[in-house]
Amino acid sequence: MESKIVSIGQAKKRIKNDPKLSKMLVRSGWRDIALDLTGNGYADIAFYSGRINRKIDTIALDLTGNGEYNLYLYDSDGNDIPDTIIKVNDDGEEEEIVFGGEVELGFINIGVKIANLLVAEEYLQEELGVSIEEMAEYLKENADTLLANIKNSEKA
Repeated sequence: MESKIVSIGQAKKRIKNDPKLSKMLVRSGWRDIALDLTGNGYADIAFYSGRINRKIDTIALDLTGNGEYNLYLYDSDGNDIPDTIIKVNDDGEEEEIVFGGEVELGFINIGVKIANLLVAEEYLQEELGVSIEEMAEYLKENADTLLANIKNSEKA
């Protein structure tokens, strides 16, 4: 089982030992790491530590691809579980959303899940001409039919 990354040092080691991640590295500082997941030259995700022990306490994401972070996941109580999301709109206004301690995902896991969602959204938009919201709505409306089809194909 893969160990959970909680510090900048652990993340740096993981990135250094993974050729794919190493190619994505944009910045590696004492308290931060930034990666370009899309290959556009801008950092799409950054991991920060504001703590003395260098534990990761913030993930910053660029959801627009323009080099400006506009979504921040923050662990305010130091338990390695993000409990606050701050979204910055185009006007620079911040909207805070509190998760609470029930979110049982580590920072790297959340970062990877969000990165995968962004790639999926880009694919859906470019290849199929639908947004992630439209796809979610379709899945909600057709969930019973889709599940029945999956179960029937498994039986065959």
